Amino acid sequence: MTRNFFTRLILEDEDLDSENELAVRAWFALMGGFTGIERDLRRVMAQQGLNLPRFDILMLLSRHPQGLNMGDLARELVVTKGNVTGVVKRLQSDGLIARVSDTSDKRIQTVTLTEGGRREFETYYRTYAESVSGALGHLSSAELNQLTDIMAKIDTDLFRGEGPDNDRAR
Repeated sequence: MTRNFFTRLILEDEDLDSENELAVRAWFALMGGFTGIERDLRRVMAQQGLNLPRFDILMLLSRHPQGLNMGDLARELVVTKGNVTGVVKRLQSDGLIARVSDTSDKRIQTVTLTEGGRREFETYYRTYAESVSGALGHLSSAELNQLTDIMAKIDTDLFRGEGPDNDRAR
């Protein structure tokens, strides 16, 4: 397998002259790891006839048994409603989710997993978890906890507006 651009950059043996350069190298390390793992996940999921957007919606709905409306789905996945609509239509036609219109406002639809969708998700999740575990399995429990803590801190700081894009709304 060929290393990606980001990974090649962080492996270059050069001195870091500033905090900015150190931060950029850390960012490249994050991007290199992410793109490699995501590429493998896409390949593994495609072998089961699934793509990551479909998986993401099934995962989110598995955590919300009462369902979510289309706007909340888009907001939680940090995509537009338009992105979600096409995927939801295909999941519905495959019998994996159901959409129910709100009785007081027909424009609002609540999306839930069907029983078949829940079973399929559980199968997909096992494959997903095995793939991620394979990619990160060389890390110790302490390293995995440290990585999780660091990423949670970055997310929390960005959410609070302490990050580089403090105007962003979640």
